[in-house]
Amino acid sequence: LQGLGGAMLSAILPRAEAEGTDVYLETNKPRNVVFYQKNGFKVREHFRCHGGRGPETWTLIRERGQFHA
Repeated sequence: LQGLGGAMLSAILPRAEAEGTDVYLETNKPRNVVFYQKNGFKVREHFRCHGGRGPETWTLIRERGQFHA
């Protein structure tokens, strides 16, 4: 894992797994969606707020038990 996203996942995912919790995140960058999917996240929602005029947003979740070091 590289960059800020990789650093965040390296810190959060082992802790979430140890505690048996899901991990939720949001992104506004399409390229990040693929990165998070490769790390076990699934897209829950994909939308534009403010009646379609706002930023494109994805919500993602990694359910407990999806950790693979």
